[in-house]
Amino acid sequence: MMIRLQLIFWYIVSCIRLGAFPWKFFQLNAPYFNKTKGIYSKLDIDQCIPERWRLFQVPVTPEFTPEKFPVFLKPEWGQNSHGIMRIDALDDMPEARERVLTKKVAYMVQEAASGLREFEIFYIRSPKDERNCALLSVTEVKNTCVDRYPINGIHNKCTVYKNFSNHISDRDVDLLWNHFKNLCAYRIARIGLRADAFEDILAGNFHIIEINLFLPMPLSLLDKDLPWRKKSAFIKKAMYLAADLTRRLPGDAERRPIFFRKLLAHYKVTT
Repeated sequence: MMIRLQLIFWYIVSCIRLGAFPWKFFQLNAPYFNKTKGIYSKLDIDQCIPERWRLFQVPVTPEFTPEKFPVFLKPEWGQNSHGIMRIDALDDMPEARERVLTKKVAYMVQEAASGLREFEIFYIRSPKDERNCALLSVTEVKNTCVDRYPINGIHNKCTVYKNFSNHISDRDVDLLWNHFKNLCAYRIARIGLRADAFEDILAGNFHIIEINLFLPMPLSLLDKDLPWRKKSAFIKKAMYLAADLTRRLPGDAERRPIFFRKLLAHYKVTT
């Protein structure tokens, strides 16, 4: 909670300094918001992922049965791993499918990524030149309870976040950005992916499991071993960049009612 308050505080402070309107934060990725569904649809986001990094995922229907297991059943939109379930065998599929088909939100079935390690890449584009990246951090996500195919999240007591940015060089950052600039032009995003090793990510051998566009908090801030002075410095820099991006949003861009639509979607997922 303290980290979230710090993020909000320094974002608002930066907006005041720069003359930006804080409530426009939710418009940073507005071009990718599905107005009809009222969500950042995983189906839409999937089309922004190059095929070599994309996992097979389709809507859950009464007829569909995966060819191999395990698979994950996920809400078409969700946060913090709410509503996600793993199905390990064909015999478990009918009951799980029936359960999600009765829910208030549409569900997807996603194949399990084969990579042994999980990473989260957080980035903010440069306010002065959105073709470039102004900030990029890497976090490794570990699970102390499950070796393979965990459902990690901030509410999972077995999930541990370790800042990985101190292990990477400027050249590594350039290689990463050369990969992720090939996605759609998200101004700020957090990308979850799996690979066997970090070197495989640099080489482009990974699968994307999730892209967060609504409130993409940098998960390196949850590393308990990361000194608070470094967390504070990162927060101030990241929120200044986010405020500057907000200030530079095109004045004639269509505003979308993202915040309240997402609150409604979150309520549906968690009830």
